[in-house]
Amino acid sequence: MTVLAGMVVLGLNLRAAVTTVAPLLQRVRAEVAFSATSESLIAAAPPLMFALFGALAPFLGRLWGLERVVAGAMGLAAAGMAARVAIASEPVFLGATALIMAGLGTANVAIPPLIKRYFPDRIALMTSASTVFLVIGQAMPPVFATALADRLGWRFAVGIWAAGAALAAFPWLLQYHRQSRRRRSGAPRPRRAADPGTPVMRSPAFWGITGLLVCNSIAAYALMGWLPQLMADSGAQPRQGALVLAGFTVGSLVPALVVPPLTVRARRPWILVVAMFACWVAGLVGFMLSPLDGTWLWLALTRVGDGNYACAMTLMNLRTRRSRTLLEVSGFAQAIGYTCAGVATFAFGQLHAATGGWFWPLALLVAAMPLGLAGGLVASRPALVEDQVEGQAASRRGRAAT
Repeated sequence: MTVLAGMVVLGLNLRAAVTTVAPLLQRVRAEVAFSATSESLIAAAPPLMFALFGALAPFLGRLWGLERVVAGAMGLAAAGMAARVAIASEPVFLGATALIMAGLGTANVAIPPLIKRYFPDRIALMTSASTVFLVIGQAMPPVFATALADRLGWRFAVGIWAAGAALAAFPWLLQYHRQSRRRRSGAPRPRRAADPGTPVMRSPAFWGITGLLVCNSIAAYALMGWLPQLMADSGAQPRQGALVLAGFTVGSLVPALVVPPLTVRARRPWILVVAMFACWVAGLVGFMLSPLDGTWLWLALTRVGDGNYACAMTLMNLRTRRSRTLLEVSGFAQAIGYTCAGVATFAFGQLHAATGGWFWPLALLVAAMPLGLAGGLVASRPALVEDQVEGQAASRRGRAAT
């Protein structure tokens, strides 16, 4: 029960801080004098810090254990959430935001290995459940942000989520202490097969999953960071922009529930991948040409497309045999994906500032879609990362022997 509760609370708090600031940016700007570059950095901070600390997560997990890493990461995020509302200063706000995203990025990578460790027979179910709770947590700030800010001020509306992050650390800290007591009491630990590690970057499946994540993350984080501003510049009221952002996050619930079991059962998951990318392109083109007319249709199409995130998370489990390999695939694939997403989100904002419109920034996202499609097609092939790497090593040994 502790682990299950930990997965639920962790999922609810992994994205709340990501969507807190965007609907309140105009109010925050009134007290904190942000430059245009700083605003782009705030939008780009989540994927960039997710990338950096996602890459460190496999090392930290091997050094300290997944449970202790997750507990410490969420504690770090809670401290950052409290700090950025305590002092109305641009450097403090930027630094605290980086601290928050460092914690969330580290904990984010641990989810697939935790599912494989504690729920090996329920991979599709738990992947769906964790993604659903992640989406719910991502949707709550836009839904409540403006109402909370109207009554209690933007500091409360932004800072209240620190309590949830602190709560998310508790089950994993408890689980770690239980394991420590078991070891100290001399109770036998579960036997695990020796795992020498796998150079996952030699695997085509790894790069396919990475390409899928890169493309999906670029589009999702760019819209997550700038959608309220896009709507406002198109003539929508601020509350409508917050509502659209809430719809953007809540709309991911259906694919989060449906896509993992479909991916597990499908003989040809590439069909699912192609259909979702087609929806991404259609939705982005709709926002390019007519953001106010057909807003909810374009939004719905992008939400179907965002099912590729759940697909990628599921394929990580399906294309790996060992937990340690999965941790490395999760860490490195998400690090690369979020790095590209961070750079693209920053470029998205800067391109808007340079052109004064949203057509060319959205065209940038459309141009990235073929990369994700190609990656998804490669990742859909039924091959394990370990087998691909071992096969390449055997082939090299054979050529050397001849």
